[in-house]
Amino acid sequence: GVKDRETVLANVMKREEAMSTGLRHGIACPHARCDCVDRLVCAVGLKPGGVDFKALDEQPTQVILLTLCPAANAAPYMEFMGSAMSVLHEEKTLKKLLACRTSGEMFRALVQETSKA
Repeated sequence: GVKDRETVLANVMKREEAMSTGLRHGIACPHARCDCVDRLVCAVGLKPGGVDFKALDEQPTQVILLTLCPAANAAPYMEFMGSAMSVLHEEKTLKKLLACRTSGEMFRALVQETSKA
């Protein structure tokens, strides 16, 4: 779903340099609006040992939710982030997600939790 990875990376890094998207509880949500995508695109990454994302609580980030949306339409992004945060801020969901070893397990864990929300 991404037309130009280098431009996406540059946009995400520019946004991150302006202000860290590291939140609390081991979650970071880097994002960008760009013309490199035609629709909302999302990727979830796990780093069980954590990475310094300059989070608000100064704790290592373990769950990274990268989101890209078309420059002309941010509405789907706002709706998606509201839903994603309601799921990811549940401690049991984070534990379940961090226990995953494959992308399939991650997908199933997130879909299962999203259907409950």
